[in-house]
Amino acid sequence: MEKFTETNGCGAADGLLKLVKVPHGKFFDCACNGHDTAYNKGGGVLDKTIADLSFLRDMRMLIKEYFGQSKKLFWERQWFYTVAFLNYSGVALGGWFYFNWKGSVKK
Repeated sequence: MEKFTETNGCGAADGLLKLVKVPHGKFFDCACNGHDTAYNKGGGVLDKTIADLSFLRDMRMLIKEYFGQSKKLFWERQWFYTVAFLNYSGVALGGWFYFNWKGSVKK
């Protein structure tokens, strides 16, 4: 597998983090694949920040579409928002090693 050419859904593609299963990973697959694509495209620090914030936005949109305005599922919806924020935090803090840095930007 050539680096920076594929999407793998939610979770790391290699290393020890590959063993970590993301809660509700299938639910967030679309957002995760979009994030993988942005990381594969790469760029500089601003590009990584935009990729990470877009990832959070996409996960939040998936949650809003799925749960709608239902008040009956308040706590379940809050759980999904928590998982989304934890996913975002993980890539914002730990994604530096997986981003395709281009130009004079170093890891």
